[in-house]
Amino acid sequence: MRHATISLILSLLLITSFGACITMQMMNEEADYLQEHVLSQARVASWGVNVSKVMALTGSSSDLETPEYQDLKDLMTEYHEDMPGIRFVYIVGMLDNGTPFFYVDSEPPDSPDYSPPGQLYYDVPDCFDSSFQGEELVTGPQKDRWGEWITGMVPLRDPLTDEVVAILCVDLEASIWDWTIVMGGLPYALTTILIAALVTTFYFIGTRQEKEGLRQAQAAKELRQANDKISIMNSITRHDINNQVTVLNGYLSLAKDKVQDPSVLEYLDKMTHAATNIQQHIGFTKDYQDIGVKTPVWSNVHDQLRTAFSMLSPSGVELEDDAEDLEILADPLVGKVYYNLIDNSLRHGKNVKSIKVSVVEEGNGLKIIYTDDGIGISDTVRMRLFNGKDSSANGLGLILIRDILAITGITIEEKGEESKGARFIISVPADAWRRSGGDKMTAPSESDGPD
Repeated sequence: MRHATISLILSLLLITSFGACITMQMMNEEADYLQEHVLSQARVASWGVNVSKVMALTGSSSDLETPEYQDLKDLMTEYHEDMPGIRFVYIVGMLDNGTPFFYVDSEPPDSPDYSPPGQLYYDVPDCFDSSFQGEELVTGPQKDRWGEWITGMVPLRDPLTDEVVAILCVDLEASIWDWTIVMGGLPYALTTILIAALVTTFYFIGTRQEKEGLRQAQAAKELRQANDKISIMNSITRHDINNQVTVLNGYLSLAKDKVQDPSVLEYLDKMTHAATNIQQHIGFTKDYQDIGVKTPVWSNVHDQLRTAFSMLSPSGVELEDDAEDLEILADPLVGKVYYNLIDNSLRHGKNVKSIKVSVVEEGNGLKIIYTDDGIGISDTVRMRLFNGKDSSANGLGLILIRDILAITGITIEEKGEESKGARFIISVPADAWRRSGGDKMTAPSESDGPD
């Protein structure tokens, strides 16, 4: 956890540093672009100025009546209207003592920002010095009585002597300058913030998942310990009960040898039967406890059928199947499925002579059809067959079958008819069966079974 936190901090520092560098670079590029834009606006405006008309002005109120001033005034006004974002366009001269003054500006005479010819500029008097020395430049942001500006300056030269006689200036509001630069870097800043936020989010998600994983691992450990304790307790309890039932059966057998009264013998037989049922139930609890404990495995249906059949050793009964190359993915206890089905046929089918197991492929799935030629199962019993409520149909064994198969999504149902034999259909999903080799065989239809 500590290493992950350090990695997060280092990652955020790296992302922030890199993002800040990119953002500043883009803002600087935007500032360079704006600077060149303002200067180009001033440069283009200077190309349209007739410098001889500027030289004809005196920089005093007497210029107001001259045609040269009016022409320049109209030109400044036109430039102001045609240059988006530019607030002022004006021409500045300089007195012999170095004080700047206005020749003409773009404001109408009734504007509070109007500068009449000859008005002196005292706010930042040295800002024009470099331009009067012949340099094109952009200055600012700088404040004066009109506001805060970025100013582009282009010298106006005497065409005969090439001396600088005045400066043409354009003013861009500093707020527009700042906003444009900020907007140039904003996408990169937001991207940096977004990446940092995503990294932080993934960190906290990972941390939470790690904590949840540790919690689940601890819970699983505690659950295993609890299950182990329960398993040990169940094993001891089953062992003790079986021992006591064995003792009980022994005493019942001795009692039968000593008793001659038929009514008492009948009671003793019922007690013996009850003791046998207890042993069967105890056996069921052991098998049921083991379901799902081990990982499902691939098992050969044919081999497990034959093993279960040989364990029961039924005389006069034939087993036929076409599942030699079929394997299903099931709980390791799946052999008990076949054992219980065959045992049910032998004990409840009444004179069963033939058991048949057929395989039918349906789409990607598969059905294993188990049939016998016994007396079948009544509709009343069939309704309670897999819920354990019908002891006459060995309900506990069928519950065991159902739950063993359910581990890997396999289902079982009984579809036979009374007096026509039992018919169990085991449905296997696509991912729980395979052929061990050879071509797929064409299995009989679901309606096939013993005659």
